[in-house]
Amino acid sequence: MTLREQVFRINDNITHDTLNKGIFCPSAFGFTDDCKTGDGNCKKCWDKEYSDDVVNCPAHYTDGKIEVIEYIEDKKFGFHLGNAIKYISRAGKKDKSKEVEDLKKAIWYIQRRIKELEEMS
Repeated sequence: MTLREQVFRINDNITHDTLNKGIFCPSAFGFTDDCKTGDGNCKKCWDKEYSDDVVNCPAHYTDGKIEVIEYIEDKKFGFHLGNAIKYISRAGKKDKSKEVEDLKKAIWYIQRRIKELEEMS
């Protein structure tokens, strides 16, 4: 995935023209140190292939328009439901052979939340 594709997945208000003219230079944000010329032509940096950032932006959580964690935090789901959503969202994406396992983990977290609610009432 190119850095350009990563940016557009997160923010659809940025244009190709904006990126190419150096208004947002990848090196200014610490994404790359390839461009030291400051010539304002950032196309080569934005179109370079970058490996998946498994800590800050893992591909199995960022295949939609928003990251799963942003949705979980925005809806204030809490620990159990947040983890269930995480496992449902990534089911089969991190490791295709573990899709059923991911879904079973989601069920486990949902059942824990149900048990917690039942004990509170």
